[in-house]
Amino acid sequence: MPDQTPPGPEPSPWRNVRDGLLIVAVVVVLFVVLGEALVRVLNRDGHIHDLEVFKYARTLRIDPPRDAPELHHMQRPGARAVLQGVTVQINSRGLRDVEHAAGPAKGVTRIVVLGDSVTFGWGVAMEDTYPRVLERRLNETSAPARYEVINAGVVDYPLSRIVAFYRRELASLRPAIVVVGFSLNLANEAPERSVPSILDTPLQLPVFLHSRFENVAARFGRTGSFDRFYQDLYAESNPGFGSFAKRLTRFIGDLKARQQSVVVASIPDVVHLEEPAYRFREIDRRVCELASRAGALTADLYPSVKGIPAPKIVNSAEDRHPNALGHRLMGEHLARFIQSSGL
Repeated sequence: MPDQTPPGPEPSPWRNVRDGLLIVAVVVVLFVVLGEALVRVLNRDGHIHDLEVFKYARTLRIDPPRDAPELHHMQRPGARAVLQGVTVQINSRGLRDVEHAAGPAKGVTRIVVLGDSVTFGWGVAMEDTYPRVLERRLNETSAPARYEVINAGVVDYPLSRIVAFYRRELASLRPAIVVVGFSLNLANEAPERSVPSILDTPLQLPVFLHSRFENVAARFGRTGSFDRFYQDLYAESNPGFGSFAKRLTRFIGDLKARQQSVVVASIPDVVHLEEPAYRFREIDRRVCELASRAGALTADLYPSVKGIPAPKIVNSAEDRHPNALGHRLMGEHLARFIQSSGL
């Protein structure tokens, strides 16, 4: 009679679930590890803009003091990072600049340049930023007069933060001239691209995937176009522009009351400079007229870069910030303006 082996127990359904979850976990880990490695290879030169902005936020940004929530963030004093292949060093005052004494030296005209990431010099070496170019050109061509220029540009600072930062941290530097570098984002009170807090980890892959999704969404119309966003932002009917106008007028008035000269320098968007007419000319005209009525001098920097093809003047294919050429041309133009204005 043949042996009859009793059948074994039926496999537990929970075991099947466990095995399935284990396989999924292994696949996810492999995807993350390989994907992270690939993203870091792709960004080895620092040309994926959103990843570099993410690195800036993690390495160079700090929360403001509790009594200054309007600043949103500040730059970490003494911090250093490599962003878009360029070394960025923050001084003891939280500025991307060399160290400066508390007050100007005797016989030296001190200039503070305010602005956002364009003035900060995103993607270019510190010595190539337009405030540094401005200082060199003024001192090369204005002897025996001497100038000292302080770069106070901070990434993601609209006008409200610029004004608050100046009053809290920079007014004590006693500049004779205050330059406001006006770029399109200065009226945008929410300048940061929203990155979910769950992505705030050392991993670059989640930020890269989120960035690609946002770019695709923008391309297919989920978000408005770049041009339309800024045309709407600076429309006379937009309450946000009304707030911007009042804030700029009040700030210029405060500086003038302290016997300080004010220059509003209009910095053009450096894409489409080859077109016959600048796309945002009406915005520039509106802001410059507003600044002039408040008592500021206005310098239009567009002529210095007009006609230059975008590939020759932008930082990268993903980044609209001006490169070293753009900064040099605009800094030299601004120096000529300041000299011709007798400042």
